[in-house]
This record gives sequence, C-alpha cells and structure tokens, in this order.
Amino acid sequence: MRQLTLRTLALLKGTFLVLLGMAMTVIFYSCLLTFLLIGVWIADLVCPTSTCMSQIFRPSLPSLPPQMPSVVSIPGYTPITTSNVGTIVELNSVDMNSKHAVIALDIASDNNVAMAVTSWGRVVRFSLDRPTRVITNDVEPMTLNLRATTLNAQLGILATGMKYLESGWGSNWEAHVWDIRNGTFVTIASSYNDPPTTLAMTPDAKWLVVANQDLFVDEISTGNLTRSERFRYQSSVDRIEALAFDPAGEYLAVANANGSIAIVHLNPSGELEIWKSTTLEMSAFPTGSVDYQAVKPLGLAFDTTRKQLAMLRDNEAIVYDLGAWRQTLKVTVTSTTGPAGSVAFDPSGQLLAVGTQDGWQMWDVAHSKKLFEQVGAGTYTVAFSADGRAFVWGDLDGHVHIWVARQ
Repeated sequence: MRQLTLRTLALLKGTFLVLLGMAMTVIFYSCLLTFLLIGVWIADLVCPTSTCMSQIFRPSLPSLPPQMPSVVSIPGYTPITTSNVGTIVELNSVDMNSKHAVIALDIASDNNVAMAVTSWGRVVRFSLDRPTRVITNDVEPMTLNLRATTLNAQLGILATGMKYLESGWGSNWEAHVWDIRNGTFVTIASSYNDPPTTLAMTPDAKWLVVANQDLFVDEISTGNLTRSERFRYQSSVDRIEALAFDPAGEYLAVANANGSIAIVHLNPSGELEIWKSTTLEMSAFPTGSVDYQAVKPLGLAFDTTRKQLAMLRDNEAIVYDLGAWRQTLKVTVTSTTGPAGSVAFDPSGQLLAVGTQDGWQMWDVAHSKKLFEQVGAGTYTVAFSADGRAFVWGDLDGHVHIWVARQ
C-alpha cells in the first residue's frame, strides 16, 4: 500500500513538472511574441511598413546633379521661389494669332527660347526677354487627343499624332515630326492601328515614344522614323494616358487609365524595360475598369534632379519621392474636366505649378501649401525657365503669358 502511494506521488510529481514545463514554455513564447509585436508596432511608427519595404525592394531612382543654366532668361529679375511667389506678375504675353487653345509649351534648357503650339497647328518660337521677336509656322491641325503632341524648344522640333484615311473603309494613324526652325516637314512614322493617346520626345530629340495601349519607340532620323520597338508594360488593355521623360531622357514615367504609374528605362539602343520591375503604389487610385471621362492621369513631370515625380489627374495633384517611393504631396486643385492639364516643377523642385481647365496654381511641395492661384483662365500647359526667373503658361484663346517675380 505504501509503495503504491509513493508511486502515485511520484507519478503526480512527474505530471506536475511536465505541466509546469509546458506552462512555462507557453508563457515564454507568449512573452516573446508580445515583445515582437511591440517592436513591429514601434518600428512601423518610425518607418511605415510600405515605405520601408519599398526601400528594401525598390532601390532609389538614380538622381541627377542640379542643372546650372548657362544664360539668364530675363535679365533684371530674380528666380521665382516659395518666398516671393506671392508677388509674381505678368511681364509680357505673346498673341499666337489663333483663337485655339495652347496645348503644348516648352522652354529651351540652355537659352531663353520658348516654343508653343495651338490645337489648330499654329506654332510660335519666341525669346522670353523680347517676346515681340516671334517666328510663326503653321502645320497640320491637331485631329487627336490634345495630349498627342510633344515639342522640343531647344532644337525646334514638334511631333504630333495625326489621322489619315485609307482608300476604302477605315483609317490609320501616324506621328508627324516638324522642324519649326525652318518650317519644314521632317518625317513621318509608320502607321498605328489605334489612335495615339499621348507622345513624348527625349530632350535630345533622338527618340519619340508614341502611346496608346502599347508604347512604340521610334528613332527620329532624316526622312523617316525607324520603328525600333513595340512594348507593352502591363497585361491590361487600359490606355496609356500620360508620358514624361526625365531631364536626361533615360527614364520614362508611364501612367495608364487605371491610375498606375510605371518607371520605364530607355537604353541607348532604344529598348524599353520596366526599371527594377516596379510600379508606384497608389492606394488612392481605383483598380479595374474606370470611367475614362471621370478619372484619368492628365499630366506627369519629373523635377530637374529626378528625385520627384508629379502627376495631375481628375482634381488631384500628387508628388512622389522617387527615393523613398512614397507620396509627399496630395492636394485638391481646380477641376481638370477639360481634355488636358499640366504640371511643372521649378528648378529647385520646391514649387509645383498646376494648370487645369479652371486656372493655375503654385504649390509649396514641402508644406503642401497653395501659395498663388489664378482662377478663370483655362490653362492646358505650364513651364518654368531653366533659371527659374520666368513662369510661362498658355491659355485657351491662343495667348502665351510670361510671369516674373515683382522686383
């Protein structure tokens, strides 16, 4: 009997030790899990998961050194900055002798020559400091989406998407290139089966990218455009609505109608590839089918150092930090219900100009603050001079306006 009792006690003791060990194990791992969760929570406060993960898996886009302009665009005036933008006034305007909207505008990076084009094909080149010196050329009327136009003021090159009728039924689409310096037609691209929705040209005017549902890369040369590649960057059939090259012409921002943006690398041979297989995470954008008239990207622009990318769509202007892959600015602007819109950084990257159907604004990027607004003047295109002394915008009545900071 006594031996049985001792065995029972020994068995109970062993069972107790086993249960105690199990309990201690559960408590240990519970505490460890709790500490891990607390650590993750603290880490997320310091660096949001989406941002940190993007930094791990998405290397920063290589930035460019600050550009030093070689000329003064408008002598006697200081650059427009966040501190003096409230004082800007109109210095001059250029009448393009056309009652049609100014749909594209560019300012040369190493001189003070600007170039603008209206929706009816009137093109002017003028000096910012003496806008009375105007060179005017007429090319074909634009028969497409107004964004299917791109120009290069430095080299005087204009490219536009055009429609031509075939014999019989149906129609095809082309891209035409003009040399505005002498008013001559340079070249014509191969035909496209679908209408181009937008175009982009590298700063050296070597490559022309034509977009619809795909991207087509053509090398501009004397007499013809040599088709080098057809590239589809997504499997979806959403139309590409906006394109923008960086200042070096090495990377292309591509936005399609569902709201996603990809950064595409253009190599020296004219071949395209998704850079690091990345697209910008944009949780505010719809996915799947969308109403093209209600929500669509309207404008894209890199800053001069390739550290930021701005986008205008619907009634929002958004700026992305291309080093951290995150939004740094998201603001509501006047309606962009019109067929075009525009965004542009000043040379410092601190100011963002936004042009819409209802007017234009200047925003302080770092503080998400609107510093200036011009209401009522429909604006499809905006630009800064390379030295930041001039801000230029085109209205719907065929005028280009040059603004400066008041002395």
